[in-house]
Amino acid sequence: MKPEKASLKRAYVNVRAGRQVLFGGSQMRGAKKTFQASACGLISAVDFLLYLGRQHPEWRGPKWPPGWDGEGPIDEDEYFRFVKHLQHWYLPVIPYIGMTGFRLAIGLNWYFRKNRIPLRCRWGVFARNFYARMADMLAKDLPVILAVGPNFPPRFHKVNCSFYVQRSDGTYRKSTQTNAHFINAVSLDDEWIGISSWGQPYFIRREEYETYRRKASNALFCSLLYVRERKVRQ
Repeated sequence: MKPEKASLKRAYVNVRAGRQVLFGGSQMRGAKKTFQASACGLISAVDFLLYLGRQHPEWRGPKWPPGWDGEGPIDEDEYFRFVKHLQHWYLPVIPYIGMTGFRLAIGLNWYFRKNRIPLRCRWGVFARNFYARMADMLAKDLPVILAVGPNFPPRFHKVNCSFYVQRSDGTYRKSTQTNAHFINAVSLDDEWIGISSWGQPYFIRREEYETYRRKASNALFCSLLYVRERKVRQ
């Protein structure tokens, strides 16, 4: 069996927001409260496509941010123009609900086909293959769109999964917690999943994620978008 360890080969997408440089996009930078509450899946998809287009110029769609060549941070205004394009044509967001993993897969597959990108995706993998699939994608330099699912049954609606930050000495401290949230995984080792969320780098302890999935949510909601190559007809 392949080791369940891997990471992206290149630096993750950075977004310049005033004097800040964000680690990926953040729906909290959107102007509307409904967007801030609902657009995590859309932001994860945008970061995924920007990461791919940076190293594969032939995969860039016609609305690729015109002032960004893939080097250095992308300007936040250009980032959100691309967000609006994806939201309008491929990944509509339902206010205060967002989107399901299945809807995310439909929208991205449509984007792949329209732009002749040789990829296809599906939502959900078996729990026994979860980390193997994640490691496989990261080893192929594909960010992994991952969900911390909602509480299920709903009576557990106040249970959260913890996010950690890494201290300068290499240790970790608990920073925040959430549920019903899409994130992007950028690295994986025996204990930790490195992620991007809200424009910041965090880590999830694998054991805690598994406990949350088993006791407060389920394997369908707490899963990932599995992306693999496909043949494009000439």
